[in-house]
Amino acid sequence: DRGAVLLDAAAGRARWQRGGPTSRVAVGSAGTVAALTGTTVTVYDLGGATLARVSLSGRTVSDVAVDDRSGLVFVSGFRQTGGARCVPVQIAYVHAYDRRGTLRWRAYDHPVDRLGDLCADSRADRVALGRDGRLYVAGETAGGNTIFARSAADPGRPAPNVVTDDFSQASNTGNAHYTYLARFDPASGRQLAGQVVISRIDSKGNRGNTITPSAVTADESGRVYVGGVSAYQIAGRAQVTLGGRRLAPYAGGDAWVLVLSADLRRRLTWVVFTDGGAGVVRGVAVSGGVAAAAAQVDRA
Repeated sequence: DRGAVLLDAAAGRARWQRGGPTSRVAVGSAGTVAALTGTTVTVYDLGGATLARVSLSGRTVSDVAVDDRSGLVFVSGFRQTGGARCVPVQIAYVHAYDRRGTLRWRAYDHPVDRLGDLCADSRADRVALGRDGRLYVAGETAGGNTIFARSAADPGRPAPNVVTDDFSQASNTGNAHYTYLARFDPASGRQLAGQVVISRIDSKGNRGNTITPSAVTADESGRVYVGGVSAYQIAGRAQVTLGGRRLAPYAGGDAWVLVLSADLRRRLTWVVFTDGGAGVVRGVAVSGGVAAAAAQVDRA
């Protein structure tokens, strides 16, 4: 609730402090800062001077990211709307603003009369600039008739989604909330790739189950890292080992991390960090071949 604070390298002294209660913050490679307070995003330079303030009243704002190379700040979330066949419906959006607060491009955020039968609620929960210079979005959707099956720019065209198996396609989902990942060119907003991430209930005909994201990033080569919380169960859950020992069975909410190859065609790692308890991964970061995850769990 103290706003955005820039600390020195020893974390012992605040160089500047700005704004009110802040839920998300992002920093660009040149020091541009974006801070989210309610539905307002404030952009600061490295010295703490305000560059822009963007208000998205009437929308839910979930996250912010900064790309100092293109000079853009990215905002993700969803808006609640009704009309046409979908009454009501949540529609995901990603907006890109320059440092003056001018909208440069948008993804998803389609007019409701262009949705057709794409009536599944959708949200863009997290947005992040990867170490590879691409923009990454982790969202969620309630069922298969979703805008994430269509191009982020045009709901009349299919999305460039990569499907490898039952855990990467929206089949037999019902209204389960599952994760969707997307890669964008940050300067233009062009969608480069996407993939569904869904858990499955093997005892109920492999029915889709809920899995939602709380963090996303990518390393220098474009490998994608994402984490969140999953209901029973991720692929190969019974074979997961930590410290050389099999985990206890699922007990009510797995904190998970998934690592995908840059082409999204291989799962390099899919692991949970809950051992007979419940939890959620809150953050992931990667650089120089080392990855870290922060999770809140009640038994690890």
